[in-house]
Amino acid sequence: MTSRIFRLPIVLLFAIPVTAQGADQQKPNRNRGIVVLADSPAVHKELKLTERQVADVNKAVTEARQQIQKARQLSSASQRREKQSDATRALRDVLARSLDEAQHKRLFQIEIQWTSGAWMLLRQELRPVLELSKETRAAIRDLAFKSRDDTERLRAQLQPERRKETQQEVRKLLGESRAAALKLLSPSQKQKWEAAKGAEFKLPIAEKKK
Repeated sequence: MTSRIFRLPIVLLFAIPVTAQGADQQKPNRNRGIVVLADSPAVHKELKLTERQVADVNKAVTEARQQIQKARQLSSASQRREKQSDATRALRDVLARSLDEAQHKRLFQIEIQWTSGAWMLLRQELRPVLELSKETRAAIRDLAFKSRDDTERLRAQLQPERRKETQQEVRKLLGESRAAALKLLSPSQKQKWEAAKGAEFKLPIAEKKK
């Protein structure tokens, strides 16, 4: 089963309004993965999901969370990453089947705004948009791997009394990784990246599920 790859035409990208304060210039607390975003009532409202779509997505989110929780119990870092990747991939498969093209497009824009780290720049959806050279892709990949390894070490050393501090350190590392990756882009690529974010989406700090 393969997920749909939503391609963003460059012409359409530049037609999308971009706010003066982009996600990368705001506080480094914007690190919401696809599981959190797919579980958000605010995102559901923004995407104008039907009741059936909400039910399908919520079920897939619950299953993904369960699988991720099981993965966290594994002692091997490589096995944890593999199982967590399997869980998010299964969720994305459901999203690919359940959402229409416009909803996919907006969800991807929200992902860009609300995730940290360098990996987003390497997403397949952005390949025809950013048109990164092999050298730039390799450099961004190195940054992504380093931030992944650094954050995993922090989480492995997590002490309950320092949970909040550790989370802040992880967000800082991911934010620095993305900032470093963005510096590798050319001026025209940076413009395309900014346009790819779409209109600003404000995610509530705390949400109550119905």
